[in-house]
Amino acid sequence: MSMWRTAALVCGLTAGAAQAAHVGQCDGYAANARNLSVPYDEAVREFANGRIVFLNLFVEEPVCCGAHLMVLFPNLDDYYQDCRLISWTPSLGYLNINLSDATAAYNPKSGLMISVPSRLYDAEANFGNGVLLDVTINQAHGTVTVKETLGIE
Repeated sequence: MSMWRTAALVCGLTAGAAQAAHVGQCDGYAANARNLSVPYDEAVREFANGRIVFLNLFVEEPVCCGAHLMVLFPNLDDYYQDCRLISWTPSLGYLNINLSDATAAYNPKSGLMISVPSRLYDAEANFGNGVLLDVTINQAHGTVTVKETLGIE
């Protein structure tokens, strides 16, 4: 866990504070089909008439931070899907991701925003803190951005 994030959690910057999650390519160990969370029917959600797909992934270790969110969306220049992996940091995921309760809203200027309730693990306090992941997919620009809002109990 990065010292900055630990300090932010411990110092009370949690309630309502907006942070940025790590959005990376789908080329690491976490972005593997064998990591699809169970039950499988709750681990996959489709949005925008199936053009955007979210997959809830979970790696075994570390147990505190093994949940990652994969986003598949149309590639602007090709026939295949683009892929992004959303994690808390480049090396750690979330305590859990509740994809079943995700909600969607569309803004013509910014794109489709999916809000996904999740939890972060604070090792210093031995506590799981609620975090809302606001994932915005702008299909016109081929971008995925995330804002974390901590303390959503």
